Amino acid sequence: MNPELTINGGEINRKRVGPFGPASALLPYNQEPLILNELTPSSDTLELMIDNRYSQIPVKNDEGTITGVFTWQSFGKRVADLQAIKIKPTDLPIRDAMEPANFIDPDVYIDTETDWGNLDYVLVGTADDLIGILCISDVLGRLNDFAEAFVLLYELEHEIRDLIRDVYNDNELSDVLESLTESVNRDAIEIEKDLRKLIEEGQKNKAIGKAIKVLRKYKRENSRNHHECPVGH
Repeated sequence: MNPELTINGGEINRKRVGPFGPASALLPYNQEPLILNELTPSSDTLELMIDNRYSQIPVKNDEGTITGVFTWQSFGKRVADLQAIKIKPTDLPIRDAMEPANFIDPDVYIDTETDWGNLDYVLVGTADDLIGILCISDVLGRLNDFAEAFVLLYELEHEIRDLIRDVYNDNELSDVLESLTESVNRDAIEIEKDLRKLIEEGQKNKAIGKAIKVLRKYKRENSRNHHECPVGH
């Protein structure tokens, strides 16, 4: 998969795998979704769901096209509808107790195409080519995986800050930071000394004077930026 980000007409087309997709990358590894024929009795389907801890099962017709999804919620609604009729809900074929299927393209990023406030799952693929079932638990698990690295970085940063405060007092820390700044600017300092020596030897010219001013400005800016970002804030 291409890891690059491209911007077309102001819209960002994301290619890199992230916590929001693409949808195909969020599916559980080696998932093989179970699909039942629409004439399967509800009683048999409920047993399968209990035994396998499924929350939903896609339903297909005789041509193999997905026509809906049998879920605990869709079956419960059907049971409520049949309260006044002497029909056992478990005797119904699942096509009479299913809900419409919601599909998303495998390359879609779910934060732009789905509203998880109203969904527990989506079918990844098409009615004739189902790749997998993406549940809210899968999404939350992936978000946790990505967030964990940032949480660890946050904890490491604060541990390092605490360690620095334990090792150095304020005055010592100031000296250490100044030493680090000088180390970073070592090349600029040495160049300035060489140029000053040239001036003292009578080889002064405008170009050398300008160079020294630039180097001094560079040193001041680095020193100012460094002191504006003290450790511990």
